[in-house]
Amino acid sequence: MYKDLLFNVQWQEYCVASRKTCNQKITLDTKLLRYAGCLGEEFGEVYSILKKHWDHKHDLDMKKLENEFGDFMWYASRLYDLRHFTLLNYGFHIQSPQITANYIWVRIGKFVDTPNNSTFTYMMYLVINLASQLGVDIRKVLQGNLKKLQAPKDGRYKDGFSSTASKNRKEEK
Repeated sequence: MYKDLLFNVQWQEYCVASRKTCNQKITLDTKLLRYAGCLGEEFGEVYSILKKHWDHKHDLDMKKLENEFGDFMWYASRLYDLRHFTLLNYGFHIQSPQITANYIWVRIGKFVDTPNNSTFTYMMYLVINLASQLGVDIRKVLQGNLKKLQAPKDGRYKDGFSSTASKNRKEEK
């Protein structure tokens, strides 16, 4: 799954398309800080859903989970694009989703501290591995995310990012 997604045209196209939906008026350094911080924030939302499922025995809300993975992937695509990362080829190994999720937290911390290619790549590998373990199709998540952001009628940023569109966006229920 990891190699299929990240070494193909769809990921590259997603990264290019997501450019249109970001704020072009902030500096590169600010973008890098915001996007790295938001990786942690968005994965925290994924983790919260999983914690409620694993520890509190809630049903796993796949729609919510897919939306949060989509938000995470948006920030990851922006960092990938801004830093011109080259994704490395990691072998695929299966661990329990709980262990994988905890490894991701460690990787996000390392990436924020040292934003380099290998740290980013391994973090992405773990996220895609976790999504796959949970039955989340990242390809569908990426497609849905772009559709949501670029919809011709009511898409959040159909004409590119604007502060007005950000303030007036419709929140998903």
